[in-house]
Parts: sequence; structure tokens; C-alpha cells
Amino acid sequence: MPIAELGYRPWEGERRGWLMRSMAISRYGIRVAHQNSKLLRRLLWLAWVPLVYFAPVFFAIGWVADPANDLAEMNLLGKIGMEILGRDLVSEIRAHPEVLLPPIWSAAFVLFFAWMQSWIAMLVVTIVGPRLISWDLRGKAFLLYFSKPISFWQYMLGKLGIIQYFVLRISLFPALALYLISILLAPNLTTLIKTSPIMLQILLASLLVSVPVSVVMLLFSSLSRDPRVAAFCWIFLWIFGEASYWTMTFRSGGHEVPSWVVFTSIRETAIQATATAFQLVERVADFLVFFNSRDIPVDIITDLAEVEGTIGHQFRLAQQMAQTGAAPSNAQGTQALLFILGVTIVATLILRRRIQKPVSI
Repeated sequence: MPIAELGYRPWEGERRGWLMRSMAISRYGIRVAHQNSKLLRRLLWLAWVPLVYFAPVFFAIGWVADPANDLAEMNLLGKIGMEILGRDLVSEIRAHPEVLLPPIWSAAFVLFFAWMQSWIAMLVVTIVGPRLISWDLRGKAFLLYFSKPISFWQYMLGKLGIIQYFVLRISLFPALALYLISILLAPNLTTLIKTSPIMLQILLASLLVSVPVSVVMLLFSSLSRDPRVAAFCWIFLWIFGEASYWTMTFRSGGHEVPSWVVFTSIRETAIQATATAFQLVERVADFLVFFNSRDIPVDIITDLAEVEGTIGHQFRLAQQMAQTGAAPSNAQGTQALLFILGVTIVATLILRRRIQKPVSI
């Protein structure tokens, strides 16, 4: 071939879609993260440990809620369920399972996300995120990426998919397993039909936790060629925010803290958004109204309302609504969703500028 004919020649073969280009970036990043971090692999297994506690609880509630099971001859599961709920609550749940089980499961899933999975998610993001863009800056991998037909959004989606994969593995998949466990001992098929929206709420809650923290982590990773800078920024945001939240909470002397305080902690904000996704306040308020009309105390809700932090605030708010008869409303939950949306948009815009700057002329 003459030298004059050499040069750019368009690809004449079949091209993959834009989503497949992003997935190629994600697959490579996931494989590298798996290979380079033994701690990450252990955390992925640790995420399933809470099921050892929550699964028997769901089994127990499902067993006592099934009218076909004889409470006079309770097995160990029946005793656990009776101890958790109490005989009066069990009687009402057996009579109205499709009405009363969804609030119980919503509360259990919020506790599942808040007490264990949120901490593991923070650690996983700390391990996976810092290198994702900083290494591309250091090795000038942008020249390779953007020499291909890859846009900023495809590149960002690919990098985002790496963190999403690991965060969803410790939040979405164990939660779906818990839901399937709860259905195994459901009284009848009606319960499955009535509670099926919980699966969508599990997905929504997982995304509300994973997407914002992933975007913020990618932004930190784009600030420097040294991944340690990104790790420091993330740990500072997480730990300092957590310390600030709890300091202001304990200094309140038992009074309700202002609504903006929750936004100082990225983890507590995620918990607030998770509770909103499961409509926790509304469902618990309706749950309490049902039992208050029958003069049946609900001790488990009272105990949860005494917990410090966002979780306790949600149950106290539900108690107030049930006592005053006010229409269920959770303004703080709406604020949390708007705050997460705003942070995600701002971080994305800054991230876009940081990524496009090295390749702009």
C-alpha cells in the first residue's frame, strides 16, 4: 500500500451500543478491584452476615402471622416471633396480614440498611473509589479512552458502574434475599401481592444510597493524580460529618435537633432517604392508628422511638402523627431527597469539567 494511502480509516465492522462501551469500562474496573483488595472481598462476604440475625426474625414473624400454625404448640420460631411482637399484635396480624405486615417489613428493611449495610457501604466506597479516575489522570489514560467513540457520559457511567456494582452487592442483593425469606412463610399468596411494591422500594432505597456516594467519590478521585488525596477527602467527609452530627445530637439534651443537622452526615442523610423510600413514617403512623383504635400498646415501636439518631426521629414522628391524627407527612424526608439530588447534580457538573479539562485544547 502506498504511504499516501495510510491514515485514518473508519471502522467498517459492527459497532456495539453506547451501553456496552460503558460496561466494558465497568467490567475491567470490577475485575481489577477484586484482584487488588483482599479486604474488599471480605467485606462483600461480611455484608451477608446481618442475615444471620434478620432472617430468623423474618421467619419468626412469618410463622406467627400464618393462621395455619397453632400458637398453642409453638416451636422456637413461634416463641421468637411472639417475644418480638406480643400476643395482641400477633392476633391482629393473623387476622389482617396483608395490612399489617408491610409496615413491619418496611421498618425491618430500614433497620437492615441503617445499622449494618450503611457502614459497610462507606468502607467499600473508600476502598474502590479513590483510584478510579486519579489513576487515569496519572497514566494519561484519557488519551486512550477519548480516542475511541466514547463520550463523557459513557465514561462516567462506566466508572460509576464499578462503585455501583459493589455497593449494590452489599445492599440490594442481601435485602432482596431477606424479602424472599419473608415471603417463604407468608400466610397466603395475597400477602405476596400486597407487599410486592416493597421490592421496588428496596431497589429505590439502594440507588438512593449508592448513586450519590458514588458520584461524590468520583469527584474526589478526579481532584488529584494521587488516590490518597481522594481517600482522605472521602474519609474526612464521612468521619467528620458523622462526628458533627452526633455531637450536635447529644448536645441537644434530648430535644429534637434542627432538620438541617442530618445533612452534616452523608450516612445519616442516606438513612433518611432510605426511610423515605420505604414510606416508613406514613406506614408506621397508620400501623399505630390501627392499634390505638383497639387500645393495644405497641411496645416495639416505643422502643425504636427511643433510639438516637435518624431512626429514632422517624419513629417519634410517626408516633406524633398517630397521636394527633395529623395527615402523614415527612417534610424532612423530602428535604433529604432534594439535598441528595442537588449534591448529585453539582458533583456531576464539577466532575464533567474535571474530566474534560485534560483532553480539551
